[in-house]
Parts: sequence; C-alpha cells; structure tokens
Amino acid sequence: MWRHVANELKVSARALLKTPRFLAVTLVTLALGIGANSTIFSVVNSVLLRPLELNDSDRLAMVSSTAPGLGYDQFPLSPDVYFFYRNEASAFEDIAMFQGLQANLTGDGEPERVGAALATASLWSVLRESAVLGRVWTAEDDLPEAGDVVVLSYELWQRRFGGSRDVLGRTVEVNGRVREIIGVMREGLRFPEESQLWIPVNMDPENPQSGNFAWPAVARLADGVTPAQAQAQLEPMIPRILEAQAEAPNYVAFLENGRYGPLVSSLREIVVGNVTTPLWILLGTVGVVLLIACANVANLFLVRAETRQREFAVRSALGASRWDLIRQYLSESAILAATGGGIALFLTWVGIPLLLRAAPPQIPRADEITVDWRVVAFTGAATLLAAVLFTLAPVLRYTGASILGALRQGGRGGTAGKDRHRLRSLLVVGQTGMALILLVGSGLLVRSFWELRNTDPGFVAEDVLTFRLSLPESTYDSPESVLLFHEQLEERLAAIPGVQSVGLSTGVPMAGGVPGTSYKVEDRPTEEGQLPPMLHFLNTGPGYLETMGIPLLAGRTLEAADHRERRRVMVISSVIADQLWPGEDAIGRRLTFAGDTTGNWYEVVGVVGAVRYNGLREDAPPVLYHAMVSPDVDPDGRQWLVRDATWVIRGVNVPELSDDVRQAVWDLDSGLPVAETRTMEEIVSNSMVQLSFTMLTLGIAAFMALILGAVGLYGVLSYVVSQRRKEIGVRMALGAEREQVMWMVVGQGTRLAGGGLVVGLLGAAGLTRLLQTLLYDTPAMDPMTFGGTAVILLFVGAAASYVPARKAAAVDPMEAMRLE
Repeated sequence: MWRHVANELKVSARALLKTPRFLAVTLVTLALGIGANSTIFSVVNSVLLRPLELNDSDRLAMVSSTAPGLGYDQFPLSPDVYFFYRNEASAFEDIAMFQGLQANLTGDGEPERVGAALATASLWSVLRESAVLGRVWTAEDDLPEAGDVVVLSYELWQRRFGGSRDVLGRTVEVNGRVREIIGVMREGLRFPEESQLWIPVNMDPENPQSGNFAWPAVARLADGVTPAQAQAQLEPMIPRILEAQAEAPNYVAFLENGRYGPLVSSLREIVVGNVTTPLWILLGTVGVVLLIACANVANLFLVRAETRQREFAVRSALGASRWDLIRQYLSESAILAATGGGIALFLTWVGIPLLLRAAPPQIPRADEITVDWRVVAFTGAATLLAAVLFTLAPVLRYTGASILGALRQGGRGGTAGKDRHRLRSLLVVGQTGMALILLVGSGLLVRSFWELRNTDPGFVAEDVLTFRLSLPESTYDSPESVLLFHEQLEERLAAIPGVQSVGLSTGVPMAGGVPGTSYKVEDRPTEEGQLPPMLHFLNTGPGYLETMGIPLLAGRTLEAADHRERRRVMVISSVIADQLWPGEDAIGRRLTFAGDTTGNWYEVVGVVGAVRYNGLREDAPPVLYHAMVSPDVDPDGRQWLVRDATWVIRGVNVPELSDDVRQAVWDLDSGLPVAETRTMEEIVSNSMVQLSFTMLTLGIAAFMALILGAVGLYGVLSYVVSQRRKEIGVRMALGAEREQVMWMVVGQGTRLAGGGLVVGLLGAAGLTRLLQTLLYDTPAMDPMTFGGTAVILLFVGAAASYVPARKAAAVDPMEAMRLE
C-alpha cells in the first residue's frame, strides 16, 4: 500500500513540475496565507493560551479594590486592608503585598537603574519560590527594626556579579541604602513585571498604614476555590473594616461613598490586560486571509482541472474509477499543501522577530513568543484545512459522471456554458466580499487613529526630552539638599546649547497614573458623612508648565520663590475650576488635604489648561500642581519632597542632547543613574501603540486580501476571455467595436466585484462591531469608511478587469474563427 501511495505522489509531483507557474503561484499563495496564521497564532499561544511561567499559576490571583461610587473600577489595596484579608480570608492559602518600582543600584559596578519590588515575606510562599543560592527573607526580616537585605534575580547576579557564588554577604546600595545580599532567585523569575531585585516591605503588621491604596496584592487560592468564590468571601468583611476605621471619618466616607469592595481576578487575566480582544481579532483577520488564499488556489485548481478534462475522460474510459480520479487530486493537493505548510512554518520562524520589532512594547509575555509544538500543530491543522478547502471544488466539479457533461458543453467549436464559470465566479465573489470586510475594519481603525492623533492632549509634545532621576534619602536627607540639587541641575541643563526651558514633575502625561486624594474646599464645606472632592495632584518645579506647553488661562504659574519660601500656593487645571467654581473666578480660592487638621490652606494662584494625563482616549482628570517641597510636615515630622522626579527639557534636536544631560547630572553626582530618557512624542506614540499595531497588522492583512481578490478576479476573467475567443471573434466580425468588447469584460468583472461588495457590506455590518472597543470617536457603522472602501474595491475590480479586457479587444476575428 505504501509503495502504491509513494508511486501516486511521484506521478503527481512530476505532473506539478510540468506546470511551474501554477506550482509557484500556488505555493506562494499557500505559504503566505498559512504563514500569516501561524505567526499570529504564535503570539496568541504565548500570550493568551500558554500558562504563566510561575509554579501552579492557574491558582494565582490578583486581589485589588473597586469603588464604583467614585468612578474607580480597579485600584490596589491599602496595607490595613491587606493584613485584614490575610488574617481572615480562608479562600487564600496565602496572600502577599508588593509594589513595583525603579531603583538606583550602586556599588560593585557602574550605577544603573533597575526594576525592583518591595514585597512582604509571604510573596515567596505565594509564588512557591525559593532561592537557588542563599535564602529569601522571612517574616522576621520584614519587621521595621530588621536589617536591610536584598535578593537578586539570576540575570542581575550573572550580569553584575559574574555569577560569583561568594556574592552572599556582600553589600550594594539600593536607592542610597546599603543592603546585604542574602539570596539569588532562579533564572527567568520576573514578578512583578521586570523585577531584578527584591527588598522587604519592613512594615509592622500590628500597626499598618491605612488609606494608602498603592499596594497590589497577589494570592494563592485555596484548593478548589475560584476567584469569584474568593471575592464572595471577602465582600462581607468590608463592614468590619469600616468598624475598625471608625476614628478616621474621611477614610470611612471614602469607603462608604465609593461603595468600596474587593476585586479578585485571575493573575493571567491581569497580566494579559487589554490585549485579548485585539489578538483574537488579528487571528480572525488572518484566518480570513487564509480563506481567500484557499479560494484563489481552488480557482487555479478549477482552471487546471478544465485543461485536463480530456486526460481524465480517457482514464475514465479505460476503467479508472471516480476514486482513482479523486486520489489524483488529493495527492497533488497533499504535495502542495505540505510544501506550502513547510514554507509557512519557516516564514513563521523568521517572521516572529520581525513582528516583535513592530509590536508594541506593552504586549505582555513578548519574550516568551516562540515556535513550540502548539504552533507546529496549528500550522499542520491550517495546512490540512487549506488542502481540504481548495481540493473540494475540483473534486466535486470534475470527477465521475460530470466529466462527460463538461466535455459536451465545452467541446471544440462550442461556446463555454455559464455553469462552467459559475463556481469560479462564486469563489471570486466570496474573495472580494471577505476582502471588503477586512478593508472596512482597517479603514475604521485608520479613521480612529486619525481622530486620536488630532485630539488635543493639552500640551505640546514636540521638541521635549524627558528623563527620570531618583535622589537617595541617605545622601539627600533634607529639603534644603533636595532643593539645592534641583536648582543646580536646572542651571546646568538650561546652559546646554539648544535648550530653551527646563522643568521637573513627579509625573508627565501618558507615562503612568497620576495619584489622587481628597481635598477640602474652603468655600464648599462637605456635609458630614460625605467625601470631599477626589482630585489628582503633581508636585512640580518652576518651569514645568511652560516647558510642557500647558497654557496659562488665569493668574500665574509656580515661581522659584514659591519653592524657596515654602509658600502655600497651588495651580489648578481648568477641570477643577469648572468642577468647583463653574462660571466664577478661581484665583484666590483655597483648598487643603482632607486629612489636614492644622487649618493650613493652599491658595490657588493660577489656572491652566486641561491635560489628558491618562492617554488621549481618556478625558482630562482634575489635576492640581503643588510645589517641589511641601511647607508642612506630617504627624511623624516628615516633609514631602520630590526625590523621584521626571525632568522635561524643551529645545532644538532634543534627542541629541542625551549625552549632555547625563554629563550635567554626573557633574553634580556621579552615582545617579539617568533613566528612561525619551521624547514626549515617543511617550504619546506609545500611548496609542495598541491601536496603531492593530491598525498596521489589520491593514497589511486587508492589503493582502485585496491583492489576492484582485488576482482571483483577473484569473477568472482571463480564463473566460480565452474560452470565449470564438464568441468574441463573431461579435467583432458582426460589427462590434473594440471598446464595446472591453466594456463587456470590464462590466463582467465589475459585476463580480459588485456581488462581493454586497456580501462584504453585509458581513462588515455585523463583524465590525467587534472592533468597537478599539475605536475612538468613530462609529462601527461609519458611512464614510464603508463608502470609501466600497469605492476602493470597485476600482480594484475594474483595474483587475482591464488587462483581460484589453486582451479580449485585441482578438483578431478571422484568426479566432479560423482556430475554432
């Protein structure tokens, strides 16, 4: 049997090699169609389907908060809430609190900025991780009075310490604080995010902070418990938390007015984030491209089958069964599909690195994307599906008894019957319809991207360079030292040739969230039991608002004297002015933190424009701007200082200023790493990267589909013209003009494109609603997009018809009739 199969394949291979153009076009079409699917599936597989690279990751969950009454869908826990859950919730085997941060690492090498994490000792039991060298810290190491220790990632150990085993007991400075290295974790451990070192929280569980909702928590669910069941167990605990905080009225008001509640989600859902919908859309999109490719190959097979009718008829007359003829088709399709699938797998292996270069950096688990057994299995399944799809049409049309009917209809001297072209025409209509669906989808994304790009962010992003600095508390231990460093650095940066203005802030637009808290308003007292307005705040230096191009609407901005003299002044955004004093003058009004009991009010000295800090898609939040150094101290005697700041520089050719900026910093303090140097234009582009990446990939798929559809239409019309040479010759002999013949062929092509247009518009009307979550200021049924893509499709259909039409118009009537 196997010898017989091998012989069939050998015969089929020889037959295919005799038609090199058919072979090349088919293989290229299949390789592109299957390869696009395999490449996108490799991303879907690694990001969405493959388990996280953590021990028993399906039982890991993120525990967070929600306050729908204040418009907060999800935010971290407060330490007091965390410890309450840890002590009371049986739904968790254990729960850990952590906080990701960027840390200055000095000692044993050049200073650098690395990802780090503050975490409770329970993190290691939750993750079920232990050190491969040394140990992790324990609950005793996590108390406030414990020594300063640090645990390194395997990668940092190898890179900075050369993998030396005597690293244990050595010390490094983390944010200016000397810490002893006690352990090294396994290779590949990255939790949270890109952490390269871990340090203890050093928090007293008997007296935790309250109201500081800045701590994410990860939990290991008890055996058999789902995230929904764990959340249901936590919900009845909220009233008990309220009772425990009865002496903090503002905190209680926040919990009650916000309708505070727990939120427990699968860790994988949190890690994947909002890329799930775009990735499934992309996989569906390339699936459509594969269907179009199969339709093209099926059309090629139909044409090839028609040219072999006499061969098959003779074989049938000599005793070949229908199964013998089907087996001939199947062996040829098996060779083509297997070869095309192999090329597709190679293209996937080559294409993944190229795709990752164009992919947004926010795609989670991007470093895990590779070709594994699932991708190979998917490629095999796609190859098998393609083989079935493009073989089905010729098998049904040109085997068995249908051969004789086809011969009678298309014999010498006859004109091709309509039913001989009907199947190919239906395939072309399907191709163009699917191509239109992809065109409409990519058109909607292009329209959304255009609208997003033209949205006013509230600042001028061009010609602005940003970088981050973190001043260690051990070196800069007083407000004076911090302020002096900022002033000296500002002078040095301003002196760099090409620099026009300089400023600093605790945050810049679209580069992370802006913190918020409750504020009391002097002339708007809050009723008892109600929560004062929730406002966002930034601490900025003089020149920040001007450097960012945020317009001044009233009053003035913060000045250098406001910082030096510790004046209680602030600048507010127009959103706050409209919210608190609509139609009134906000200058001179006063606010203060809701928890302040000293009666120290901050005066509004200026109103500036609204800024979209959370991205172009989000409305501008209510933001107010404080000075770099707070004039007040908290009950523990601490004063708010801007140690971790983002500097902004406006100038000419700012990307070329990076080296001068580093030198200016190192002239003041050679131990400070300069981190996250990038332009504001890059930050704005990154905020739109999900939409732009989806738009790019969908656009490429739509272009491929359009080209494949045009090729299919061209192939059908070319074959129709070749089959109707006698008819065209008779028409022209009876007086038909060449233009009439051309319009006849173009009209046929346009009718096929029009049929695809109807099918595509109906399909797009239903399927483009899946894009709604990605669209911005663009309706899913946007008439401009639908109309524009329809015109493009008809134009391409007419263009694809032009060459066959010219070929038909060039037919010599006498030669055509003589040949027939």
